[in-house]
Amino acid sequence: MPSTLIEDLLMCGITGFYDSRLGKDEAQSLIARMAGSLLHRGEEVGAFFTDRQVTLGHVRLKILDVSDRGRQPMTLGTLTLVFNGEIYNYLEIRHLLENKGYVFKSDTDTEVILQAYKEWGEDCVTHFVGMWSFVLWNSETETLFCSRDRFGIKPFYYIHEGDALYFGSEYKPLRQSRLFRNEINTNQANRGLTLAYTAFKSETYFKCIRILEPSHNLSLGPDGLRLYKYWEVPIGQKTPMSFEERKVIYSTMFTKSLELHLRSDVQLGCCLSGGLDSSSIVATIAKYYPERPLKTFHIFYHGKGPAYVDEREYVQAVLDKYPHVASYHFTPREEEIEPTFFEVMHHADVPVHGSSYLSQYFLMRMASENGVKVLVDGQGADEYQGGYMSSFYTLFVSLLQRNRPDIAIRMFINHVSRQNMGAKEAAMVFLKTALNWWYKDEVMFNYDLGSLRKYAVNGHAKGDFKLSLERFSPNAFDNWLYNMTFKTMLPSLLHYSDRNSMAFTIESRVPFLDHRLVEFMFTTDFSDKINHKAETKYLLRQSLKGILPEKVTNRRDKKGFVTPGERVWLRGPLRHFLDIDYDRIYWLDRARLKAVIDNYRNGDNSKLKLVWNIASLNQWMKKYA
Repeated sequence: MPSTLIEDLLMCGITGFYDSRLGKDEAQSLIARMAGSLLHRGEEVGAFFTDRQVTLGHVRLKILDVSDRGRQPMTLGTLTLVFNGEIYNYLEIRHLLENKGYVFKSDTDTEVILQAYKEWGEDCVTHFVGMWSFVLWNSETETLFCSRDRFGIKPFYYIHEGDALYFGSEYKPLRQSRLFRNEINTNQANRGLTLAYTAFKSETYFKCIRILEPSHNLSLGPDGLRLYKYWEVPIGQKTPMSFEERKVIYSTMFTKSLELHLRSDVQLGCCLSGGLDSSSIVATIAKYYPERPLKTFHIFYHGKGPAYVDEREYVQAVLDKYPHVASYHFTPREEEIEPTFFEVMHHADVPVHGSSYLSQYFLMRMASENGVKVLVDGQGADEYQGGYMSSFYTLFVSLLQRNRPDIAIRMFINHVSRQNMGAKEAAMVFLKTALNWWYKDEVMFNYDLGSLRKYAVNGHAKGDFKLSLERFSPNAFDNWLYNMTFKTMLPSLLHYSDRNSMAFTIESRVPFLDHRLVEFMFTTDFSDKINHKAETKYLLRQSLKGILPEKVTNRRDKKGFVTPGERVWLRGPLRHFLDIDYDRIYWLDRARLKAVIDNYRNGDNSKLKLVWNIASLNQWMKKYA
C-alpha cells in the first residue's frame, strides 16, 4: 500500500486541444505557448503529449520530491490524462481497485483516475471525493473526456467550434488559440458590474469562451460533443432523526472531511478571519490533531468607521483556546495597493469584483512567505447552511408557503432584534421578503441587475438583463441555498480563491465542500440552518460547541472580508482609477456612468460597489479587451 501522502503534482495547470487542422510542428509550437501562459500555476512546463488530432499539456508544481512516475501527461495503455486538483479518497479507491486485481505503478491519485476510468468509464467521477478538472484521451475510442468537480473548485474553460475543442485552466492559454475572438460578452460584463459574478452558468467575459459548469462532464469524439451533468444534490424527504442525532452526524462528517483534506506532509496553513467557518476549521484541527504544526493567517486594517473591520478579538479567542497554533497577522501598506490590484487582475483573468480579493491575495502571499503549501479555507459553508443575511428573505417566504406565519413572524422579530436593526432596516427586510413572495427568489438578483437597464444605450442588451435561476426545489429556502451554492455567490468566490492561491503555488482546500456533507444538509430542516431565534448555521454552531470558543460560537454579526477599498482606496492610492475611458464601456450610457463617478467623487457612497466595479472593468478593458 502507498503511504498516506499524496505524492503527486498537487498544484498545476492543464491545457490542450482537439484539432485536426493543425500540423505536428504547429501543434507543438502552440501547446508550448499555451502551457507557458500557465507557468505561474507551477514551477515548470511538463512533457507534451500528441496523438493524431489531440495535444495535451501540463504545468506542474512539485510539493514533495516526487518521482517521474507522477509526471503528466500520464499514459496507461490507451489512456492519457492531464489533471489539476486532488482526489482526497484516492487511497480508498486504490484499495478497492487492487482488490479487483488492478496493479499500480505509482503512488499518485493521477493513476487512480486512470485505473478508475478503466473500471467504471465516465462514471468514475461519481466515486471521487475531491476537487478536479481533468482531460482524459482514449486513443482506442478516439474520445476526449473532460470533467470538473461537483462544486467547480478547480477551473475548466474551453472554446468549441465545429469539431475543434481548446481547453485550459484559465483564459490565458485559450487566447493563444486560433478559435479565440476578442469579443466581449456584455451580458456577463453587466453581471460583473452589478452582481460581481465572474461567470454565470457557462458564460464568461468573452463570447467564445465557455466554462464547464460544476458537476459536469464533457466528451468529444466521433459522435460529436456531449455535455451532461453527472451529479445532483438529491431532492427527497427531510431526515426524521432527532436534533441530537443530526448533531452527531454533522460533527462526524465534518471531522472526516477535515481528515481527508489534511492528507499531506507539507506545511499546513489556515485562514483565520475570526468568523464561524474558519474558526471551526482551525479549532477542530487543533483539537483532534494537536501534534500537527498549524499556521494561521489574518489580514486586518487600522482605522475607524465602516470601511475598517478588525476581528482580531475573535481570532485571539481561538488562539487563547489553542495556544499551540501559530498566528500571523498583516496590514497592507498603501503603496502596495495599486501593484497588487494589477497582479490580482492578471491572475483572475476578469475584473476585480470588490476590494476584498486584494486582501485574500495578501493573505496568500503571507502564507507562502511562511512556507505554507496547503491552505485550508472555510468557503462554501455560508451558501448551503444559510449563513448570509439575505437567506432570511426566502426563509420567511418558505415558512409562509408552509402555512407557518407564526414561526415567520417570531423569526422576523428575533432577526431584527439580533441584528440591532432600526425601523428602516426592518422595513427593508419586510419589503424584500414581500418581493420574494410575489416574484420568486431571483428577484433580488434581477433587481440589482435590472437597475443597470437605464444605463444601456443603442439597444445594447436591452432584453438580456434578466437572470434565470434553477428551480431546484418547490421549497423557496432550499432553492435559494442551492442557487447560492451552484449558480450565484459561491462560483465567483471559488474563482478568486483558485487564482489567488495559485499565484503563490498554494493549494487551497475547502472541507465544507465535501459533497456528502452538502447532501446531508439538504436533508435537514430549515431550523438546522437558521433556528427560531434567528441564529444562522445553527447545526454547525451546536455540533462544534465546546470545540469553538464561546465568543465565536455566540457571534451575532456576519462580516464579509471587509476592506477599505471602495470607500478609501478609490479616494487614495487608486483615485486615478476614476478617470474612466467611457468609450471602452460602449454598451452603457456615458453621461449616466459619469454622473455615478462624479457623485462618488463628491462624497456620495450610495453606489460604492458599482463605482468600484466600473473602475475595475475600465482597467480590465484597457489591458485585456
